[in-house]
Amino acid sequence: MKIFLSSLAPVYLIFTLIPSKVTSDTFLTQTPSEITLEAGQSATITCSIEQKIDIREMQFWKNRENLLNLTIQTSEISSKMRFSGTFGEFKWILDDGGHTGSYICTAKTEMNTLKPSEGVHKTNQIDCPSPDESSNYVFLNNGSKKIASLSVIPGEYRSRLDISGTILALTLTLKNVNIRDIDSYQCKGSAKDIAEDSLQGHPTILYVKNHGKSSHTGNLGSAFAMALASWLFKL
Repeated sequence: MKIFLSSLAPVYLIFTLIPSKVTSDTFLTQTPSEITLEAGQSATITCSIEQKIDIREMQFWKNRENLLNLTIQTSEISSKMRFSGTFGEFKWILDDGGHTGSYICTAKTEMNTLKPSEGVHKTNQIDCPSPDESSNYVFLNNGSKKIASLSVIPGEYRSRLDISGTILALTLTLKNVNIRDIDSYQCKGSAKDIAEDSLQGHPTILYVKNHGKSSHTGNLGSAFAMALASWLFKL
C-alpha cells in the first residue's frame, strides 16, 4: 500500500498545480502548435480572432522577448486595414472603398516635423519609407492624427519577420530560420473590456534541423515549460 501511494504522489502533485479557476472564453486562436524546419526555411504562424471585439493591439513574443507590437487607435478601421511586409519595407492597405483622408507613414511622432516634400497620400495603399537603423517605430497618420503604429525589436527581426493580414487575422513569417530561433512563440492581444488571458494564443514551438540533424538550445526547455504553463492556465 505504501508503494502504491508513493507512486501516486507525482500524479497528485501535477493536478494540484492545475488552476481550479475556469477562465473566460479564449478569443485568440494561434496555429500551428509545433513547427519543424530545416535551417534556411521559413516558419509561418497565424493568430486569428473570429469574434467581433474591439481589438487594439497585437504583440508577438519569443519566449519572454517581445519581438513586435502592432496597434490600432480607432476600432472603425481594425477590420478594414491590412498590413504587408517587413519593418523595413512595410505598407498599410485600407480596404474601405469610401474612405477619405490624407494618410502618411512616418517614423516621426509629430506631424509638424514633416518636410513639405514628404507630403501625404490619398490612396488605399500607403508605403512606409525605409526607417534608419536607430528607428524602431513607424506610425500611420491621417492628417495630424495617429491611427496605427508598428514597432519591432532592434536587430535582425527588422528584415526577417514578415507581417501580413489584419489585426484580426495576422500572419507572421520568420524567414531564414536557424538553430538560434529554436524557442516558443506566442501572440498576445489587447482589447477593450476583454481579459488579458483570453487574448493569448497557445504557444508555437519551433524546432530547427541543421543539415538534417535535430539541434537544441538551452531555451527549448524553458520554452516547453512556458508553453505547458500557458496551457495549464487556460484549463
